[in-house]
Amino acid sequence: MKKLMIFASLAILILLSIPQTPAVTDSWIKIDEPSPGIYWHGDKILSIKNAVVMIGMGYEINVEARGSNNIISTYFALYDAMKKNMTASQWDFNKNDGWGCTLEAERGIYVLVAAGTAIDIEEPVALDYTVVVLW
Repeated sequence: MKKLMIFASLAILILLSIPQTPAVTDSWIKIDEPSPGIYWHGDKILSIKNAVVMIGMGYEINVEARGSNNIISTYFALYDAMKKNMTASQWDFNKNDGWGCTLEAERGIYVLVAAGTAIDIEEPVALDYTVVVLW
């Protein structure tokens, strides 16, 4: 019995001393532009934490995003929160110039979504969103 306990203790120590492989980085995407804040005629006048408010400007939204290296394409969408429908969307398949597009919208409250398709079995889609208010 004593020999069995010594053998089991040694086996546990050997298993615990095996180096752990580093964790694989997750798939991620982050909307960089427009950054959260209040914009007056295209100029950012105030930073806020979690929404984009655009006042008195053309209703073209230039969207830029960055993501992990395993992202192969990105889908940008603008969802109208009041009418509950998709108003604009666009795919970007060219990673070389960064992920980005220009979306057009009317006055209203929107949810801007960036969804990246990734070469990753565990996380095949990376997602980021922000609220956009056009006034």
